Amino acid sequence: MGWNTGWDGERWLDIREESRDAFAGLVWARLDLAARMGCDGVEADQNNPLGNDPGFPVTLDDQHSWYREVAAQAHARGLSVGMKNGHDQPGSAAVLADAFDWALPEECAQFDECAELRPFIDRGKAVFAVDYAGSVDPAAACRAHRAEGLDGLIKDEPPTGAHRTPCAGAR
Repeated sequence: MGWNTGWDGERWLDIREESRDAFAGLVWARLDLAARMGCDGVEADQNNPLGNDPGFPVTLDDQHSWYREVAAQAHARGLSVGMKNGHDQPGSAAVLADAFDWALPEECAQFDECAELRPFIDRGKAVFAVDYAGSVDPAAACRAHRAEGLDGLIKDEPPTGAHRTPCAGAR
């Protein structure tokens, strides 16, 4: 297990292929639970340690391989699966869009990354973009979401559900 993710109590998992046996069964059990509970789909979070200083060396190939495995395992259980983040690595959405049913990027407007999600839109897949009110101008973020055809939402940070403003209108 790696260093803190920035969220209280969370740590990065070492997603390198040679390390996955230590935890993959637990992740797959969570997918099994979601299927038993009748969930339609899942978004697995914290799959993107590259560029986030997780405490171990990880490559883009490691990250892509893990993302593909998560998608395959969710699909094997009849679940829809969204790519949560990972779009911050240029070209990753294009490499992974076929493996996922939809995407859930955080802060794409804040970091000027919304265009990276174009491969999902081009394939007719939904992109549910979330930016945070304390970090962006909500109107500007919504314009960025709409410009790329994303279904955008502005939330509070950390997200509590107390503040959520949908970005209305089409591009």
